[in-house]
Amino acid sequence: MKTKAFLKINRMDAHGVFCTRYWCEVFKDYETYILCDKFKQDAEPPPAELKSIAIDYPHVKVINSNY
Repeated sequence: MKTKAFLKINRMDAHGVFCTRYWCEVFKDYETYILCDKFKQDAEPPPAELKSIAIDYPHVKVINSNY
C-alpha cells in the first residue's frame, strides 16, 4: 500500500531545488506534495523555480500550508 509523501522546500536556490528533485525521484511512485509557503494557493502560481519539477514529475502537486 502506498502512502502520501509531503516534501517541504524553504530554499529557492539551486541546491534547494536539486534536493527537492532528488526526493521527488525517491517518491516517484507515491502521491507526492511539495509544501511551499512562498505563494498564495489559488491566487498566485507556484514559484518559477519549481516549474522544472512540475514538468519532470507531473504527479507532484505544489501546495502551501493553507491547503
